[in-house]
Amino acid sequence: MIIPDSSHAPIPVQNATALTVSIAHRARLLGRETFLQTMEGPGVFRDTSFSEFAELVAVFRSWMQVHSVQGDLLAVAAIRSADTVAVITAGLLESRVVVPINPRLKAPQIAGILERSGATALVADGAVLHALAGGGMLDDAARERPTLLINRQRLQPFQRAAYEPVLGVLDQKHMPEATGATSEAGQRRPEGICLFTSGSTGEPKGVLIAQDDVYARALAEVALFNLTADDVLLSLLPFSFDVGFNQMMTALVTGCRLVIADSWTPKDITQLIELFAVTGVSCVPSIWRDFLGSGARLDREGAHRALRYVTVSGGDLAPDELLRLQDVLGVGLFKTYGQTEGFRLTCLLPHELAARPTSVGRPFGSARVSVVRDDFTLADPMEEGEILLAGLGVMQGYLGDVDTSAKRVPNPFRQSDADPEYAIRTGDFGHLDAEGYLFLRGRRDLMVKINGNRVYPEEVRRLLVGVAGVRDAAVVGVPRTGADAVLTAFLVVGENEELPVIQRRLRQSLPPFMIPAVVLLREAIPMTAGGKQDMGALRLEAEAAVSPHSPSSNTNT
Repeated sequence: MIIPDSSHAPIPVQNATALTVSIAHRARLLGRETFLQTMEGPGVFRDTSFSEFAELVAVFRSWMQVHSVQGDLLAVAAIRSADTVAVITAGLLESRVVVPINPRLKAPQIAGILERSGATALVADGAVLHALAGGGMLDDAARERPTLLINRQRLQPFQRAAYEPVLGVLDQKHMPEATGATSEAGQRRPEGICLFTSGSTGEPKGVLIAQDDVYARALAEVALFNLTADDVLLSLLPFSFDVGFNQMMTALVTGCRLVIADSWTPKDITQLIELFAVTGVSCVPSIWRDFLGSGARLDREGAHRALRYVTVSGGDLAPDELLRLQDVLGVGLFKTYGQTEGFRLTCLLPHELAARPTSVGRPFGSARVSVVRDDFTLADPMEEGEILLAGLGVMQGYLGDVDTSAKRVPNPFRQSDADPEYAIRTGDFGHLDAEGYLFLRGRRDLMVKINGNRVYPEEVRRLLVGVAGVRDAAVVGVPRTGADAVLTAFLVVGENEELPVIQRRLRQSLPPFMIPAVVLLREAIPMTAGGKQDMGALRLEAEAAVSPHSPSSNTNT
């Protein structure tokens, strides 16, 4: 552990003990300098200094020492704020398993995560409590679960009277004294975090990531993006999403400033970059696609000159979209790939984009990537197979009774103790080229057969968004017993574009077996609370569109 003498030097925090010391050190050294800037309303931001942040962390650690023990699952369902960052930090420092929950989820979804996680304590804001109560989601477990109200949203007296007997609601003004409680004997869980998958390919699952892996991935991104305490990161993604969580962690370990905002509009993003002299932004493809569609452009010589890099994470953009985005942003674009079970583990660097726009790059940090055949033997370069991820950052397992063996497997290429013991089966198909660059084809469980050809809906989607007039697309393959699957495409097209013209362009641009049999026009593709395409909802609609009860299952609609 090294604590620098200068506030402008990188801080190599590698564990909870080092982070505890560095937070205290920064509070003492930097005092009232701003660490966090959080959106409180339209155009209204609240500054939190290093010393104020240290005080918040201490308060929340005191609460945890009274109301939970080491290894307990601590759910955090609240708008992103200084309080939220501090309580997550406190949970890590107190060796709790922190479960960030996106407050944008509906009450039944939040209640479902609370139930599946078995969280023994809840930190929430007033909006989440109101949603849970209004939806009748306060079960018997909630009555036994200590609940802390944060973000300075006070309950009205009549509301406190209703909630306190049920939830034991406390707030920072009624904090008990710390007892120094430690873990009791009994079942222990790994210290770290539990991130729930989006559920886009099945039931949401709790992914357990150990503390060592949390710090290792943060440090890997610090090195990848060359972050220092002088950087200013714009945080737009929920902390329940691995990219959003890791961006928060990079700010914690470097001491750089973190600007937290929940608006994804191109206008607001452009203004925030200018207002706070932002140097780095991470976004999912849907946010960047909206940016391209808006016609926005950054002024790299003037208002936005501080920006150093952006990332495309949590999905991919078509090659022409990537090149256009790099042009309108005028800044280095990093394209990353990973899963909730493995964080971001590969990256295509800005100078590599023009030569390999369809690649997701090579591993960085301590990550390892392999492509294997069905028998788990190593595939040759350019040979398609399933992608395995290994190294610091991959999950320890799933929470609860979910079978981990199908996902977390012994590393088939381990040759020494220095090699990762386990690898993660991603379920993604792709290949490595001779230089080790990874190329994705699509998800194995979503692959369908059409005229004897393997077709990956995600691969078709990437081709569709490259067709003139198509602004956005989603593709679902609906299998049918004894017959070819039916591809259904949901398209967002430009103004004055007509479906017959779009269909003609599709026939000119795609191989015959990749041309969607059903095309449905939409004003927008439905998104999850995390900004990804809502494939669950789209799959239901696609199945209905190609069912035997539909007027036709083989013609464009």
